[in-house]
Amino acid sequence: MKSHFRRFAFVASFVFLAYSGWRIFVLGIFETPSFDAPHLDAGAGGLGLLIQALLATVSLLACSIWAFVDSNRWLKLSALTFAASAPLIFILTARGLQRFAPGYSDEAFSALEEMVASGHPLHTSDVVAKLGEPLIVAAASDTSNGEVRWLYSYMPACGFGWDKKYVWSDRNGMVTRIYTMEEP
Repeated sequence: MKSHFRRFAFVASFVFLAYSGWRIFVLGIFETPSFDAPHLDAGAGGLGLLIQALLATVSLLACSIWAFVDSNRWLKLSALTFAASAPLIFILTARGLQRFAPGYSDEAFSALEEMVASGHPLHTSDVVAKLGEPLIVAAASDTSNGEVRWLYSYMPACGFGWDKKYVWSDRNGMVTRIYTMEEP
């Protein structure tokens, strides 16, 4: 019976790790930030994240049972290590891969948000001086009202939730809006 739990836990963990690795590298690290991403409006996540959560849960439970059933100390330790790594890998995939533009800081972004909200005129050069170049830019011709849209954060399709950091400016480079859109 021990070998059945061990085998099942090993297979469940392997499938979870392989699927997570694929999501981290193919849908995460190597994904190019873009305003054309299908998950831009809906937020990241989707069926793949639910499947990964299910695999993480199965792996966690199977390895926990394996740790209690097996009498070998090293196998118990291996099982507990697998059980502890499943939630950590899932959290890394779900939230840990959000990217920010080089030079970005939350404090500077908040300060710029407050300046625009108080009616202080800002030019895009002021934004670049505080935050650096944006991660993604949509030119005026790509937007319906002629505004230029910048995004300072990006969550790959493998993740969940997304704190979108937007800066909008007119054709003359004057900032019209700056805000954070927080996805659940």
